[in-house]
Amino acid sequence: FYEKLGFKQSSDEFDIDGIPHIEMKLTN
Repeated sequence: FYEKLGFKQSSDEFDIDGIPHIEMKLTN
């Protein structure tokens, strides 16, 4: 569902924390 949010799936980023990274991207 990451693609729906408009984020590109980065195995490097999302694999580290997952949700926490999405929250950071949403805030940015």
